[in-house]
Amino acid sequence: MTDYLAYNTPLEKYWAVDIESDDLDATVVWCMVAKNVGTREVVSLIGHDNIKAFIELHLIDKCYFIAHNGLKFDFPVLNRVV
Repeated sequence: MTDYLAYNTPLEKYWAVDIESDDLDATVVWCMVAKNVGTREVVSLIGHDNIKAFIELHLIDKCYFIAHNGLKFDFPVLNRVV
């Protein structure tokens, strides 16, 4: 199931993300940048362990991730590689 922006969810729960990888058929995610939609906080992450820790922490906190090409690239790559 895909969740979409909910009108009653605080904007602080949404993170806009972008990843950089080694290829379109990625085997390595080099880095990820995330910007909080509500607070405008920007986080730059380098390395598998840092990216994984950030994602896990924010999933526990029930946050949502938004990406320009998330359904076709970013999210499948993150699920497979990280």
